[in-house]
Amino acid sequence: MCTRRASPRDRLGAVLPEAELADVLDAIAGRRFTRLRATRRPVGAVLGDADNLDAIGSSGIARAYLWLGERHRAQAERLPGDDLAAAVWHDHRTLRRHWDEKLASLRGRMRTATGVRLAEVRHADMSAFVDRLEAETRALWPGPIPFTATGSPV
Repeated sequence: MCTRRASPRDRLGAVLPEAELADVLDAIAGRRFTRLRATRRPVGAVLGDADNLDAIGSSGIARAYLWLGERHRAQAERLPGDDLAAAVWHDHRTLRRHWDEKLASLRGRMRTATGVRLAEVRHADMSAFVDRLEAETRALWPGPIPFTATGSPV
């Protein structure tokens, strides 16, 4: 017999009053980066800012490298030889792409005054880190960009 999984409304409704439940469900529904929608409720703005702040700054750098290790290490293992510089270059390019495509935009998505203020500092810190890492990586690998075993640029 197949049992149906309880919906978020069912699970949260057991512990939250109905007035709070609508706010929480609305906030959760708007939190996927690929399909963000601005909630009009204050709890959604606070949750969104907290999520965005967690993704940038020092904690964002740590999260990005954790994500990189979980998702992209298999690609780095295909690099020619065991060249540390090539592996560092690959990791940096992947982080830089993630910064350019997603993380750098989070500062502009803040919805509360406190979120805006904190995001400015964290954005500046992470941007400076990514720029410093690129300079250091280029010093390790001053030649052409390394290629993977398949011949595609890293």
